[in-house]
Amino acid sequence: HGKNIISKEKAKTGDSLLLNLKDNSIIKIITMEKGKNVFVMKGKHIGESGKIENIMQRGGKTIVKIISDKGKTNVWIKNIIVIE
Repeated sequence: HGKNIISKEKAKTGDSLLLNLKDNSIIKIITMEKGKNVFVMKGKHIGESGKIENIMQRGGKTIVKIISDKGKTNVWIKNIIVIE
């Protein structure tokens, strides 16, 4: 399920949005880039969190290398969200 919000703010696919649901406005855009904190919400690494070390293309998929307490992990970009 999703929601569309028309706004003049510029966000890219993969960015996370902090929303005000009362008036359907964007409070903040958290960009998907190196050094940002992420949380894995799907796949075999579900529940892990860490920082983005690198974002790369492999075989037509975008893979994110995450550094966490468990070490370095490669995760498909569709399985993570950017957090603060």
